[in-house]
Amino acid sequence: MSYKIASLRKLEERGIDVARLPFSIRILLENVLRNRDGFAITEEHLDTLTHWDASGTGPWM
Repeated sequence: MSYKIASLRKLEERGIDVARLPFSIRILLENVLRNRDGFAITEEHLDTLTHWDASGTGPWM
């Protein structure tokens, strides 16, 4: 059996401020990291969560 660890610390090392994200978004972010396959879950999903904006005025709006 193999395991895949989703480390939010690795994102912080890449300069992403994970601490500013609400707890619920961090949970979703961990799930995206764990299940990212380049097809169903892509880098775009990861980018959307890491750049989450509480005002709802992100570039995808």
